[in-house]
Amino acid sequence: MQLEKIFDLVRKEDVVLWIGSGFSLYAGYPNGKQLSSTIYQSLSPAEKAEISENLFLADLTEQYVRLKAGSRNSLVALLRKELNKAPQSTKWHEVLAKIPHLKTIVTTNYDHLFELAYKQIIYPIIFEKDVSYRDDRVELIKLHGDINHPDTIVITKTDYAEFFRKNTQGNLIWTLIKERISNKSIVFIGYDMEDDNISNMFKEITEALGTNRKEMFLIAPGLKQHKIDYLVRMGIQYLNFKGEPFVEKLYDNIKDRISTDFSNGDVSVETLGKFFAKNDLAVDLKTVGDRFKISSVKSLRDLSNGRLKLQFKNDKQFIKSFYEFIHEKKLGQLCIEGNQLESFKLLLNDVNIITDNLGDYQLQIRSIPKREGTVSLLFEDGSEFENVEYKLYTTQNSLEIISSFKNCTYTLQACVNVLADEDETINATFKFTQSPAFNNVNDAIASYKLCLNLAKGNAVTVFLPNVSNGILLKPRNSNFPTDSLESNIAFFECLKKIEKLYNVRFINIGEYSSEEFDNAFKLVQFANEGHYVQDWDEELEWEIIKDSPLDLLLTIQKGAQFEAESTKLEQIKLFDKEITLGYLILEPLDLYIVNLTEVINKETSIVKIRSKSKKIKLRYTQTPRSDNP
Repeated sequence: MQLEKIFDLVRKEDVVLWIGSGFSLYAGYPNGKQLSSTIYQSLSPAEKAEISENLFLADLTEQYVRLKAGSRNSLVALLRKELNKAPQSTKWHEVLAKIPHLKTIVTTNYDHLFELAYKQIIYPIIFEKDVSYRDDRVELIKLHGDINHPDTIVITKTDYAEFFRKNTQGNLIWTLIKERISNKSIVFIGYDMEDDNISNMFKEITEALGTNRKEMFLIAPGLKQHKIDYLVRMGIQYLNFKGEPFVEKLYDNIKDRISTDFSNGDVSVETLGKFFAKNDLAVDLKTVGDRFKISSVKSLRDLSNGRLKLQFKNDKQFIKSFYEFIHEKKLGQLCIEGNQLESFKLLLNDVNIITDNLGDYQLQIRSIPKREGTVSLLFEDGSEFENVEYKLYTTQNSLEIISSFKNCTYTLQACVNVLADEDETINATFKFTQSPAFNNVNDAIASYKLCLNLAKGNAVTVFLPNVSNGILLKPRNSNFPTDSLESNIAFFECLKKIEKLYNVRFINIGEYSSEEFDNAFKLVQFANEGHYVQDWDEELEWEIIKDSPLDLLLTIQKGAQFEAESTKLEQIKLFDKEITLGYLILEPLDLYIVNLTEVINKETSIVKIRSKSKKIKLRYTQTPRSDNP
């Protein structure tokens, strides 16, 4: 389809727009035929007798100037009266101003509609000297002049003759136009082909470009067949369409395709940024290989317009699940993979920010809470928890309460049909999601104690703010093991003691290892009892000096105390803290010599010692001892 072809060319930044007077009609400005009538009606009866009313604009104005003794002053005054008045609207020019894909616009209009709509982002080229000064603004080549510069206006037959003569003499403006249209397609809007000068202009363009030209299109409503045939001979494709609806459809098409075009490399980073900005959007990009991709888009409006359009593939089961979720028959989250969709559009300020590569996307839809806020929880054992955040979700036959406390999440699910129990309780199941890190030890203890109460099925009364009567909940069927909760509570209570004993503070506490678990209890026992007893099923060995007395060995065998001391100052690492303990003293308990007979018989000089109870006592001294054996 020709319309889609033009849209595609514009989106690839490959079009020069060529605008005639028909595109100014909606603004209340006249086209050529209407302007001719206005000029003719301004004549006196005697002057009207000298000129035919049915002349084309160029012929009429030529005769008009002759009647005025060659003066153009009254003609210019008429033009200014018609074209300097405030426009009724600039809507469609403003829409064009939102399309940065159009870098060059050529117009045969004298008015300032483009300047009003584009403001500072357009650069009018009226004189040849304007050609040499160009920047990144949109080029507006005013081919027939400007109403504020009467000497530039091309309107009479003589003007047109001079206009076409300049085309053959290397005029800089014509040279610029030829350069622009030599490698881009042309879209003409606002021409009805009634004026021979317009036909001559088309002929000049086609002859200048020769056979290597790109495509040309004329958009106009209701042309007669002989005019269409002429366009075909000129190599111009005709679209029976009004200019304003065309611009609207073009803009909508770009809004729908901009993200995909950028992903495919058809749109520059600069054009993408400008288009999004024109639609009150800010875009962030990321580098993927040697290309940029859109990483995020946000609206710059206080109240954004967001819409989601989905078309599913023929998956009846999934469509059923989606229907139940949307109509609040199910709670939670629904995940939609891109390959489950026939089409997917996410519109922000009416701009589709999704590409055609649906496999790159995963859509997650979450239930919206019916109510949210904070509550206080009072358990039957008297423990109380304040400022517990909650979100209440409901369906036709169930409810779900998701609470947040100290960075942990607690979920209660219940059937609505039990809300009317005589004891005014809700039978609920319970789930717990642990925080990846606690801010401090107290938060961890409180979180696990709250979880333990719920997991054990302890009844809890929920108090809403400013409500004296609570709601009694009885959790059941917990799927979270209570032994791990009790172990966690014991560990963090141990950390609390360590903070006091060793004057430290633990913050941002994440998962702990089994070694850290053991170390925590060791530290507390060392501080409280001065030693720590642990399992030990190893051997100590030492070599006796030749001919040394064996009294020490016999003493050990009879249960004497034996100690070994490290000469290295030891520390225990617990999370990000290193706590100094001192010099380790090892005292195996219930000693016996494994190879006493061999040593006495001097069959070996290596003494091997073990513990009958397989225990060893560890303690520390702050200064190394020199009298250890």
